[in-house]
Amino acid sequence: MNNDCVRSDVKTNFIDSCYSQKNIETMGLFKTALIGAAVYGAVKYLTKKDVTGRSKFDDIKAQAPEWIEKAKAAATDLRTKLPESY
Repeated sequence: MNNDCVRSDVKTNFIDSCYSQKNIETMGLFKTALIGAAVYGAVKYLTKKDVTGRSKFDDIKAQAPEWIEKAKAAATDLRTKLPESY
């Protein structure tokens, strides 16, 4: 363990010497860049056209009404099976 990261006494600030404000800001910037890259990759993957000219997003849009109907049926099924106290 690095001696710079050890607290010298109990009355120190919340930010240790090894977690300085600059390190925290750098990690925040890095985290933001990483999340942005992940979102960009996901959007690119979902909108990429395959051989037939359809994307994954097109498939999801086509199946959405079916999933909504299944969710509504499951909700009504749960309402009938659960007691009224819930």
